[in-house]
Amino acid sequence: MFNNKINTHLSHISGFIALELTIVTGLILLLCSTLQISYAAFQRKMYPMQLQAAAQTLAADIRTLQQDIFFGSSSSNRIVMLADKNGYYVETDKVPNKRYIYFNKIGCEGVYFGKTSSNYIRFANSGAPITAGTYVLKHNKLSKSCTLTIQVASGRVDISEQ
Repeated sequence: MFNNKINTHLSHISGFIALELTIVTGLILLLCSTLQISYAAFQRKMYPMQLQAAAQTLAADIRTLQQDIFFGSSSSNRIVMLADKNGYYVETDKVPNKRYIYFNKIGCEGVYFGKTSSNYIRFANSGAPITAGTYVLKHNKLSKSCTLTIQVASGRVDISEQ
């Protein structure tokens, strides 16, 4: 009789624990699905920002190169696109080593050069571009792209999204 009461009491407790575990599991699943939706929305907003950041970084390096050549005496400075199209390097007379810019290392994972007019960018001593043209940056998760256009006469750099 005493064993019967203990067994009844233990089965009641184990049923209560099973109910608690079911509720906790349900709450965890609900939280995970909410976070998954939020993370997907975050990624959809992040990819265009990565593309824009890579384009702005390249444009800033182009403008800096143009100013260095225009106000300096050297004309051997240039920006060269890497063969794997995941970045570029800046070659200057001031710094003996090349400065490599990899898009994934500046927080722009998935960005690459889609199409380029030339594999390098150079400016004459007057500040006019020797290699003008367009440079298209793409993201492997997006269908749109950013196009950098270097104007022939002025060397102005324009960025447009397509």
